[in-house]
Amino acid sequence: MPNLSYILFVIDFILIQPYRLFENVYLAFWFGTLCLALLCIIIGKLTQKLLYRLNRAYYQKENDELQHLHDLSIKAANTGDKELFKSVNKMAHDSFGKNFFIGATLFTASLWPLPFALGWLKLHFDGISIVIVPYFNKEFGYAFVMITLYVSLRLLISRISTIIAKKNAKKNDQSSPTKR
Repeated sequence: MPNLSYILFVIDFILIQPYRLFENVYLAFWFGTLCLALLCIIIGKLTQKLLYRLNRAYYQKENDELQHLHDLSIKAANTGDKELFKSVNKMAHDSFGKNFFIGATLFTASLWPLPFALGWLKLHFDGISIVIVPYFNKEFGYAFVMITLYVSLRLLISRISTIIAKKNAKKNDQSSPTKR
């Protein structure tokens, strides 16, 4: 069984490869960091999906409870009984809060690779100015580039996923037979 030093050496060897593809050091750094950010997003999303699958029954139960309490709240509002509505609505709000924090937990679970990537970047690029903002005479290093690329990629991937989901939903609506 390989020891930890060997495993870390192999990981380091793999992670440094994109940085060696270009002779221009700035292009190499930006491209390598883009690849590292993409790798962090992929590993984070896989972790998020795995955690969701492992806890799917619990999440479904909580979602069902929220929907049930929402429906009861609507019915209570329609009856005109203010005390019943307040009681049911409070339970629905509590359930919503629980569901909200379940989603926040899943999102947070997708972020875990980022600090490790920043630590790896610190080992290789600490003290090197990558970006200089002209009018402010401020220098930024690896962390600025990594976080900027990571956030930009996450937003781009989210946007692309939304567009694909909408196209698939539209395609499914058109292919399903309409009821007359």
